[in-house]
Amino acid sequence: MFEKVLPLGDGTAVWPGHGAGSACGKSLGDLLSTTVGHERAVNTALEPRGREAFTSWLLEGMPELPRHYARLKRINAVGAPVRGAVPVPPPMSPDAFEKAMREGAVAIDTRPMLAFGGGHVPGALNIGIGKEFPAWLGWMVEHGTSIVLVAEGPEQALEAATHAFRLGYDTVLGWLGRGMTAWQNAARPLRHVDQWTVQALDDRRTDPDLQILDVRSLEEFEAGHVPGARNIYVPHLPERSGELDPDRPVVTYCGTGYRASIGASVLAAARFAQVYNTPGSWTAWQHARLPAER
Repeated sequence: MFEKVLPLGDGTAVWPGHGAGSACGKSLGDLLSTTVGHERAVNTALEPRGREAFTSWLLEGMPELPRHYARLKRINAVGAPVRGAVPVPPPMSPDAFEKAMREGAVAIDTRPMLAFGGGHVPGALNIGIGKEFPAWLGWMVEHGTSIVLVAEGPEQALEAATHAFRLGYDTVLGWLGRGMTAWQNAARPLRHVDQWTVQALDDRRTDPDLQILDVRSLEEFEAGHVPGARNIYVPHLPERSGELDPDRPVVTYCGTGYRASIGASVLAAARFAQVYNTPGSWTAWQHARLPAER
C-alpha cells in the first residue's frame, strides 16, 4: 500500500475487494469505490507507522475468522477439483425430508426470521438467504454434512444450494417441495419462536427468570449491550448452550436480528422450552434510546 498504491496519486480510483459486513477484516467501510486521496485523508490505516507498529495495529481487535476459512484457503492454495454445474436441488416430500433429518442431514431454513419464527420444521437452523448466508452457513454447518433446505420456492432453494456448493458442501439432498405449506398440510409438527420488539424486551429485562443472550462478538458486546445481558458469540452457541438453563425463558439479540435468529434456532433445536428473538436487536434498541451498559 505505502510503496505501490499511495505513490499513484490522490486521484487514483480504488475498488475494495471486501466491504462492510465481511469477516475478512475489522472496521471495513461501506464505500463501493474510493480514491487514494480520500483514504489518505480519513483512513487511520494510512497513518505513518513502522512495520511492527502497523502489524500490531492491524491485528488488534481483528474479528474471529469463520471456521471454514482455513479449509477454503487450503483448497484454494492447491486448486479445487472441477465439479461442473451446480446440482439443482430436487423437491422433497415431507416424508423424504423428515427421513433425511433422521439420518443426520441438517435442515437449513432460508426464510426471513419472521417467517421462521411463525412456524418451522422442528430442529431446523435459520440462516436467511442473502449476502450473509454463505459466511454463516460455513460458520454453523460442519463440512461434509448433508443438507436439506426449506425455501420459499425453487429459485431460493437453488440460490442456497449454489452458495453451499461453492463452499464445498457437495451433499445438498434437496428442498422441501412447496415449502412449509406442504409440511403443515401433511400434519407434521411445527415449532415457533416468538418475536419481541425491543420495547417488549425492555419491559421484561428485569425479570430474574429471564436469560438475555447477546450473540454478537465480544468486541461488539463490550462496546454496548442490553443491561443484564450475557454474551455467547453465536458460532460457539451449539457447544456452549449448556451454560444456559433450558427450563428458563431466553431471548436472543444481535446487531439487527439476523444472527439472533440463528441463535434462537440453535436453542429451539436444543429443546429449550421458551425461546424468543428480537428483530431489529441492538440497532432498534439504540434507535429507541433504551438504556445500555458498557
